[in-house]
Amino acid sequence: MATRPTGEAAVKRSRLPAYQRVVRILRDRIADYGYAVGEYFPSERDLAAEFRCSRDTIRQAMDVLKQDGLVAPEQGRGTVVLGLPEPHETPREARDRLQLAALIIYGMARDGSAAIFQGCQEIMRLEDHHLIVCETPRDAQRRHETEAAHLRSLIDKGIGGIIIYAEPTDQNRSLLTEALGGGVSVVQIDRYLQGLDCDYVGVSNVAAARAVVEHLVQDGYRRIVAVSLEPEPSSCTERLAGYTEAMDAHELPARVEFGGPTTETNAEMTRLVDRWIATEAIPDAVFAVNDGLALLLIRALRDRGLKAPGDVAVAGFDDIGAAALMEPPLTTVRQPFYEMGQTAARLLLDRMAGTYTGVARRVTCPTQLVVRESCGCSQSGRAKARSRAARL
Repeated sequence: MATRPTGEAAVKRSRLPAYQRVVRILRDRIADYGYAVGEYFPSERDLAAEFRCSRDTIRQAMDVLKQDGLVAPEQGRGTVVLGLPEPHETPREARDRLQLAALIIYGMARDGSAAIFQGCQEIMRLEDHHLIVCETPRDAQRRHETEAAHLRSLIDKGIGGIIIYAEPTDQNRSLLTEALGGGVSVVQIDRYLQGLDCDYVGVSNVAAARAVVEHLVQDGYRRIVAVSLEPEPSSCTERLAGYTEAMDAHELPARVEFGGPTTETNAEMTRLVDRWIATEAIPDAVFAVNDGLALLLIRALRDRGLKAPGDVAVAGFDDIGAAALMEPPLTTVRQPFYEMGQTAARLLLDRMAGTYTGVARRVTCPTQLVVRESCGCSQSGRAKARSRAARL
């Protein structure tokens, strides 16, 4: 009895396009349990070497297998085999059997996003679940569109659970409402859309932001401006609320500067500093709602001949890796992103397994105020701040 050719021989004997030949062989291997469910495929390089084809051909083949629901990419681990669907099995039943969930998150190169993923992945791995990562891009408009497309695809394919770093759009709210109505378990992380009956994991943004501003006030600063994004996610809205509470408590005027979707650019921060200079409205200190804005603001101040903290003290929020390495090192709020990811994964698995079916849970993880040089908290900085306050 003749044996079926495999590998390079099978690819050469077929008249199909190269990537389709690879698809056929790999599909057969999955069907014959040559690759078991839960097993990871060899690397692109190894498969390309086996089939004597380019890595682009392997990628094309993998895209087809992903679309057919036979495999799924896992960040940092490779491509996992999901297996062939059982006869008469619905997409949702297949995903329940395969214990599959998804993380939708912005910019995996960002420290916070990477740590959230690592925390999620650790818990999923311990519980023998697989995690699909759906990344959204840096550009705000594309990010909104991509996140909605990810949600639409995951819902249509019957995903069992979603952890999402949600963009503040009506389309996302509608899609998540649809997902929840269809029995998909959802956990929002870091920020949230109001009115959704699902779990949330984040931090006490109001209290943490208030602590930053209280610190600046105690160091003698009075003209403290907040810089935020527009449109605002819930996390930024809450941080501004904390800023305003602290300013009101000390009977100081609150002043918030907003930017558009391009706020996280050096050019936008430079325009903001130019406006302050032109209107003689340079603040004593700035609270930025995230470290990215704070670091760009310090650069823009320097470009215009102003020093941080000598002329303007600056504080941020997140404690990204670059915060401690900047000159000056940035005062900020440290978020426990890894622990947030772990907590979100545990909440999601509880929902997916049906071990918790109660009301939506809101879990807040602790933060830490990290005081560094950007707020002028050296002895000389404090003396300058007190002198500044005395002149007001």
